[in-house]
Amino acid sequence: MAEFEHRVQCNDSHVLLTLAGQLSIEALPDLDSVLAETPTSKPWVIVDLAGVEFLGSPAIAALILLQRRTAATGGRVALVGARPQIARVLDLSGVQVVMTIAPTAAAVLTGPTQ
Repeated sequence: MAEFEHRVQCNDSHVLLTLAGQLSIEALPDLDSVLAETPTSKPWVIVDLAGVEFLGSPAIAALILLQRRTAATGGRVALVGARPQIARVLDLSGVQVVMTIAPTAAAVLTGPTQ
């Protein structure tokens, strides 16, 4: 399986899920497990993509499922910190229709949302 790293931090207002590495089809089983275990009961689940080097369409689909789970509890998902090539993939996929895209977690927590 392809390697990627993750870290989950929780506080009162949000969950911060930091992902790094290759989010390819090979990483999907592990990514699915991480996303399934990510708490979704906070107002925001913020996914930091700054360390992501590759984002395949199966990983985008998994993030959309995270959004659905989070929305079911009244929360929202934000994708932050994406490198230019990852931001382009996100833009082409249209995920900005269902998730907030922002440069930083602070921008999500303090500013207007998309």
